[in-house]
Amino acid sequence: MAAMVEIAPGLWQIAVPVPFSLRCTYAYAVALTQAAAGRHTDWVVVDLGPDLPSARRAWLEAEAHLGWTPGAIRLIVITHAHWEHLGLAAWAQQRWGALVALLEPDLTWAIRLFGSQDGWQALAQWYIAHGLPEPGAQRILSRAQRLCRTVHLPERWHCPVPGESIAGQTQEVKLLHQPGHTDGNLVAYLPQQKILLAGDQVLARVTPNIGIRPQGLANPLGAYLQSLQVLRDLEVTEALPAHERPVRDLPARVAALTHHHHHRLARILAALDAPKTAYEVLVSLFGAGLSAHHLQLAMDETLAHLEYLRDAGQIGLENHRYRRLA
Repeated sequence: MAAMVEIAPGLWQIAVPVPFSLRCTYAYAVALTQAAAGRHTDWVVVDLGPDLPSARRAWLEAEAHLGWTPGAIRLIVITHAHWEHLGLAAWAQQRWGALVALLEPDLTWAIRLFGSQDGWQALAQWYIAHGLPEPGAQRILSRAQRLCRTVHLPERWHCPVPGESIAGQTQEVKLLHQPGHTDGNLVAYLPQQKILLAGDQVLARVTPNIGIRPQGLANPLGAYLQSLQVLRDLEVTEALPAHERPVRDLPARVAALTHHHHHRLARILAALDAPKTAYEVLVSLFGAGLSAHHLQLAMDETLAHLEYLRDAGQIGLENHRYRRLA
């Protein structure tokens, strides 16, 4: 795993170590202007990594290699409010003096998760209402306490408008709202190079988790599938995700992800041979004995698919039990 790679002229990929199976979060540094003698100035950084010593070291090495001086970073863009993308935001702002950009739905949720931390309690109670046994919710909360130690929020934020562009003399970064993975998820598109910095919206091997939260998007899976169609029609030669390898054929990957979710919807509908809680459906799909991490992902996935079917009028919900409609 190379620590830094120049993917295209003025576009650098920085491998930021993370302590889980995907090994690293890929962050990106985009030079908006090329100065004399080939030196780049005026940068946008996309994603950061968790606030851990190894992640800080990765950025200090990048800073030295790229010759960043005070004021070199115009904006730090966070694709979504997950710990392994957002965690270093306070450190980065203090070091580089740049605003941190996060779309409003995720900014509000990030403050609830990693500021007041009441968002975790709201999630746990919501999961319990949907059938998760309380010991499982407590395991999720214990993991959340560990994650919160890796996230420090900055004092100042920038809430971009979807479609907002950050332009320089030689490059432009366009921020596109792509809800589904989170309510305020975004991707960064480089129109001059036709490169998509995809965050977690499109991954080459695994299927991105569809997030759902209390009082959030009513149908995040529907939003995600619509978002994918927007990406399919975008002129992209290469999509660079935040994890693992690039996506060379974006329309084909969009088709595969869409097929996966429709297949899962059919499985969930078949599992509702009787009224069930979301957790009972989860067990029929994924089994019991999941780790706290995978249990939370499975609860979100199951609820997102159930709410898609409910929005489509195929199932109903009564007393937190889902049932097929005639």
